[in-house]
Amino acid sequence: MQGIKSADDASPEQIEAFYVCNRTGESLLKKAVDEGEAVSENPRLDVGILVSGLWGCIESILLKKSDAAYWKTGKAFTNRFIDL
Repeated sequence: MQGIKSADDASPEQIEAFYVCNRTGESLLKKAVDEGEAVSENPRLDVGILVSGLWGCIESILLKKSDAAYWKTGKAFTNRFIDL
């Protein structure tokens, strides 16, 4: 989000702590692929893209960078992103 500095000087351990949801999603996606319920050639990449997209969706509501019609219905907006 705007105004938040990237932690590019943090240790790998510190950075990894920020990606708990990514790693959980990656594990769940791998399981779904193994069970034949999902398709993914690269679960880490696919989950990373989805999490980044969700953050972008949230940011667009908080910073009012989405269509003004959705500024007061942020939950519906983000839920629709998740559904897609």
